[in-house]
Amino acid sequence: MKNSLLVMVCSLLLLASCKNTDKGKDDGTAAVIESTPFDYTDSGTAAFGKTILALLKEKDYKGFAAHIHPDEGIIFAPYGYIDTADNRKFSQASFLAMINNPGKLSINWGEFDGSGLPMVLTWEEYALRFVYNADFLNAPEYSINSIKGRGNSLNNIDSVFRNNQYTESYFPGFEEKYGGLDWTALRLVFKAKDGKLYVVGVVHDQWTS
Repeated sequence: MKNSLLVMVCSLLLLASCKNTDKGKDDGTAAVIESTPFDYTDSGTAAFGKTILALLKEKDYKGFAAHIHPDEGIIFAPYGYIDTADNRKFSQASFLAMINNPGKLSINWGEFDGSGLPMVLTWEEYALRFVYNADFLNAPEYSINSIKGRGNSLNNIDSVFRNNQYTESYFPGFEEKYGGLDWTALRLVFKAKDGKLYVVGVVHDQWTS
């Protein structure tokens, strides 16, 4: 009788111990998952960049808007130097409101290089000239966190978007007579939230005078 009682007590203690161990393991695993930052790979960034370029090529701006960062919004820069004071920044909602009236709403996007005049354009005009002015989806050079298109203006993407990944689609030139001065590039800047990449910057670049 005593032996049976002892076996029963030991069995209950062992069972309680196993439950406590399992519970501790679950809590520890959850804590690690919650505290681990999202780590996106170069290949993942490259693929996501191609997805965004395809949307821009097809002028699927509503589809593009779904990938705008929900907290940070998105900034558009017509040249390599990103002017955080004058370049236009949109939330998802304000971008959608703009594209719903693409030919009617003129916006100041900054200043034209050289003249310094206000860059007042509709979204359609801006997108044609300073977003998808070449077939960037099929650009001859495509890189991650590396810039090949460099003119004579300051490029500050690494300081404005510190610790963010970006892609660059680059055309070294189109006509031989220009000696490469007709190069153009498009950089897409990304930031992760809850394990998903979003666009926070669209930076167009070209030779500036």
